[in-house]
Amino acid sequence: MPTALTTTASNASGPLVGIPIFGWIVIAFVALLIFILLMSKGAKLMFGNKTVELDSGNGEKYNLDLLGLTYVMSDECHQIEQRKKEAIDDIVPDLSYKLTVISNLTCINLRAESILNSRRRRNGFETLLTKEAIDNYINSVSDELLIKLNSEIKNTVVCAINKADDIKKEDIFNIASIFTIKAIQACEKEYQQKIDLYNKFLPLYKSINDKNRIAFCEAKIKKHTDRITKLSSILESYKEV
Repeated sequence: MPTALTTTASNASGPLVGIPIFGWIVIAFVALLIFILLMSKGAKLMFGNKTVELDSGNGEKYNLDLLGLTYVMSDECHQIEQRKKEAIDDIVPDLSYKLTVISNLTCINLRAESILNSRRRRNGFETLLTKEAIDNYINSVSDELLIKLNSEIKNTVVCAINKADDIKKEDIFNIASIFTIKAIQACEKEYQQKIDLYNKFLPLYKSINDKNRIAFCEAKIKKHTDRITKLSSILESYKEV
């Protein structure tokens, strides 16, 4: 019986017969590397290239990966900020009819427009989150207009055909108030639009379990909600402006 087994083994043939132990170790090592490589690619496909469906707003839907999703959110955020800037830029032209009551001299009214545009370019309206801060800003704009326009009137004495009328303080204060409140209202609108934006993208980030961007969206929602909460009651007192 043992003789038969020996004979059978010695007659066996095939590509794996005769491979030394070292050869088997090499084969096992290569197989392990291939396995690790395949697992690595599989993990990348499973966790790194997740996609979500995003509604474009015009009836079309897109499948976006994490990078694309973040790009779209950033772009929409930029559009909101651009719309706020445009709204603030329109305030002074919209006030042109009010500026004509400042003085009977066009040069004085143009100087007032220049001062307001300078304030507009300096911006900083997003820091006006209390009634005290808003009142202080209105008074600051009003004081600047009064000082600089009265100084301008002195310069027109030698060149104007008609004498400049006295500037009424109440007219200046009214213009400063309208200018400031409209700018703050533009900011308030921006805050609400950003809340809507982050609420739109938050569930998408949750669906792919992106903890960093989930925390980012939640923090932004809280920040802008707090701002609106502060402003909504404050702006009620300026309804007559």
